[in-house]
Amino acid sequence: MKEFLKQNQYKQWKTTYTYEFNTKKIVVDFKPKNKIQIECFTQKYSNISLDIVDFYLKCNGVTFLLQGKTYKIDEAKICSLNEMFDGFKDEATPFPLDLDIAKYNNDFDLQISYFKKEDPFLGKLYTIENCSEFNRLEDIKNGNLLKRIKRVATIFGYDDDIVIDFESENKNGYQIYLLSGRGGSINGLLPLDVDFKEFINYFMLFGFIGHWYLAFIPKLNYTKKQLRINSLINELEKHFKNSLIHQERLKNIIMRFQEFK
Repeated sequence: MKEFLKQNQYKQWKTTYTYEFNTKKIVVDFKPKNKIQIECFTQKYSNISLDIVDFYLKCNGVTFLLQGKTYKIDEAKICSLNEMFDGFKDEATPFPLDLDIAKYNNDFDLQISYFKKEDPFLGKLYTIENCSEFNRLEDIKNGNLLKRIKRVATIFGYDDDIVIDFESENKNGYQIYLLSGRGGSINGLLPLDVDFKEFINYFMLFGFIGHWYLAFIPKLNYTKKQLRINSLINELEKHFKNSLIHQERLKNIIMRFQEFK
């Protein structure tokens, strides 16, 4: 795929790249960049990671297609900036960290006062019910996290999304998560141990086939049996075992899967 996009660097991209192997074909389609959306994005987050800015300076989202000889095997996409920010709606009002929890938990009118129907992703990635009861300060912080996450991609056919928090305190200044169960609780928000640039590199090779991103979630909470590790590895190997450009990252995914207890 053009030397895997010049060794994964975000150089100027064409509109479409095609890579054929065996009886399969991968088509990676880059959407034209959108200057207005880029301006909105950089104004909202002036200190955003250069990897993310660089990606959206080259394109406004990506579509991945794995085509078999006679049928489409899988399709996936990375959101445009407009989709990522739910139309660039105003940010949701955060909960104050000194919130009177006892009063909040028993006052429905107080609860709904912290939500507006125009809040980004309300009813799409989270609901009011997800924030209807707090027991400690950490719960309030988690509620604020749910209210500020942005969508990177939807996993087609599943109630799952890849989301991002641009206000994370980690070294990247952001954190990518798997939101398992759309509109679910904070318990379904699982951090991925991968940065944005590398996430995109994996996506351009695999789409979301074999749910490879699960290899990057916290390993202490899951077993190989719970995640059906063997099934996921078999799915990846079925499609990509004989493709040269997939070998390095395929081996890394399998190695990470095997580390689950």
